[in-house]
Amino acid sequence: MRVRRSAHALIVREGKLLVVREAMGYWSLPGGGARPGEPLLAALEREVWEETGCRVVHPSLLALVEHPMFPNTPHAAWVLSARFEAGLVGEPVPGPDVQKLAWVPLETAAAWLSQGHPHPEVWAQVAAYARGEGRGYFGPAARTS
Repeated sequence: MRVRRSAHALIVREGKLLVVREAMGYWSLPGGGARPGEPLLAALEREVWEETGCRVVHPSLLALVEHPMFPNTPHAAWVLSARFEAGLVGEPVPGPDVQKLAWVPLETAAAWLSQGHPHPEVWAQVAAYARGEGRGYFGPAARTS
């Protein structure tokens, strides 16, 4: 089974979360896949720079989000995403692979992210974060037997 490691940032300013509309058409958190051998924090810094033109500051590990890469083929590949709380230096602008950037109210950000996104684990962690509960593991329920 293949595992894709990634890192994403929860960047909040004045009660609003930064989200990006990716080339595939759905909203997501800034961030993306780690290259082979690349530490997750380095991937976060690189991906956020590529998507927003801004430098990440004060990143702090917040959560681990795990889900199948393809919803209908859960055994083919998995995504393991580290979520970091972080700040930005500068004003973000869309990078070449980003259609649009938006600052959305934190309390409605999960609704934005759920629009067409195939993985509920991605936006469930953001909904929990908005309630002050977004730390820890988010993924399919673990089996005990």
